Amino acid sequence: MTAQSHRQMQSSPDRPFALVSAFLIAATTPADSGARALHAPARRRLGNCALRCGSTTSGVSVTSSTFRRYETQPVAVDGVITRWLVADRTVPNQEGCMRPFLYHEGQRDVQREANSILCADKLASWVGPVVDYANEADLIVLACAAPDAPHVAALSGPAPLVSATEAAGEIAVSLPLELTDRLPLDHPWGGIVINPATARRSRVAGRPTVHGEAVVIPCVVAFTNCRKYMTPTSSTGTAAHLGPTASEPVALDDNWIVQAMAHGETAFLVTETPEGTADVSHRGGPPGFLSYDATGGTITWTEYLGDGMFVSTGNLRASARFSLLVLDYDSGDAARLDGVAHYTNVRRDRRERVDALVQAAEPFPVQGKMEAAVHVATRLRQFCLPRVRVARRTRITSADTTAVQHPQ
Repeated sequence: MTAQSHRQMQSSPDRPFALVSAFLIAATTPADSGARALHAPARRRLGNCALRCGSTTSGVSVTSSTFRRYETQPVAVDGVITRWLVADRTVPNQEGCMRPFLYHEGQRDVQREANSILCADKLASWVGPVVDYANEADLIVLACAAPDAPHVAALSGPAPLVSATEAAGEIAVSLPLELTDRLPLDHPWGGIVINPATARRSRVAGRPTVHGEAVVIPCVVAFTNCRKYMTPTSSTGTAAHLGPTASEPVALDDNWIVQAMAHGETAFLVTETPEGTADVSHRGGPPGFLSYDATGGTITWTEYLGDGMFVSTGNLRASARFSLLVLDYDSGDAARLDGVAHYTNVRRDRRERVDALVQAAEPFPVQGKMEAAVHVATRLRQFCLPRVRVARRTRITSADTTAVQHPQ
């Protein structure tokens, strides 16, 4: 297991602690010995959370011999959890322990601008219910880095589309072997497992291996995102669909591309790390949040307030190449734009950020601006099955309470 592995620790069978997520840990004061109280609603029982302690590498404290483990116990009043008691202690570094996500310099650069390094470091050990979310996803978007442009593929349809498991702190996602027709096996795969109807999503990445009739990703990256900015939709169909069925290069001013950008509410940003691992992240907002200039060959959009990690935007600082996939719900086709992008932090509030989740006065607070030059446009036919809106659910935003924003 590499130092960049981002995994889940198992709960000790003789210590029935519940994991407090890094989202809740982010609300605490700097670590000290003894117990502290976390006043936050608890929606899910999770496992233990570990942070390395010792010498510093890329801003994350690491050592080959010890970890700092945050163990938590719920405090309930009339059966309702009202706060968490948190105690930290140093424990031996054992195989199977969760390893912190190591940020590269591009991500650190953006975090420094946003003054969110403390928040990002606390989130470095956050994994969350990745296995549950993967097994409940009705849309999975995967990518694999390549010299010219990343390979992309999607699974869609009724859950479960994959089989995700966790054993001894290791998370693995088993996928249909047919994906190898679209994604090569010689580079890591990165992706997002998402169910917009329930506002659940997680990111995964690892080097794929073939096991019989399946291809398995032993995850070296696995973490759960918050519930914000997703338009509630669900997949149609009665069986799993693998897409796209065809890729059609089109002109930048193709009318279908222009309309897809004008009306798009759900997009996926594909970037890659300096080591060449693809990352797929969700971008969403009301129709028109993407501003596409077909004549000038540019696209811009507002980056809304997120969790402070800046994984995707940091990747763009290291390598400006991007792909943006914008869904057309009615057809299941996706508009794909490839080019180079530049991210700028524009948020005026640059006080040190500690909390990953923040309730704001407005639903879509501005964090930054993305400006991109588009070189190639492609229509991905039947990228996923058509999707329908879930009428009784609304999009979660930064105006909602942090309890609502928190993964559930």
